[in-house]
Amino acid sequence: MRAPHVITEAELDGAPWVACGQAALAALFDRPLAQVRPACPRRRRPWMNLADMMVGAVAMGGSATVYRCSVEGALEERRYPEHGFALVQFCGPWDKNLRESLKRSHWIAVRRAPEGSPFQSMVFDVNSVGSKSALVVGGWQGLQVWEAVMPPTLAEEIPGATGRWWIRAGVEVT
Repeated sequence: MRAPHVITEAELDGAPWVACGQAALAALFDRPLAQVRPACPRRRRPWMNLADMMVGAVAMGGSATVYRCSVEGALEERRYPEHGFALVQFCGPWDKNLRESLKRSHWIAVRRAPEGSPFQSMVFDVNSVGSKSALVVGGWQGLQVWEAVMPPTLAEEIPGATGRWWIRAGVEVT
């Protein structure tokens, strides 16, 4: 049995074509970034949209089902996939403009926590790769830890963001 692949800062530095979607795809499928590149769109832009993520998941050998979250109530009750990807949407003056709002969204991978973990779910966020926190391993951390730390940190980096966020869409992968 091989050891799980852990995405490192050096691996990210060597892959300028990678954004949050590609990294989440590699993390969920436990593969080096180079192995997911053929499954990702090759365009001038690095980001992946919902269709790209579905195609990528299927190309990696998974079966993908999409569900969309409504804006109403989504801030209070976030719905994550059990095993798949969630598209995090940050709120701001762009909320009523789909094209502009998607520029302020972010892919994460979500999976069940290993047996014995104090968490029910784990989240991979490419922005956590290289974290010195004992609670983060290779970008993976407990869902509750991620919710408390990463969205507020990322929102601070987005000019005009209100600090609120929700899950725009989920991709369940089997």
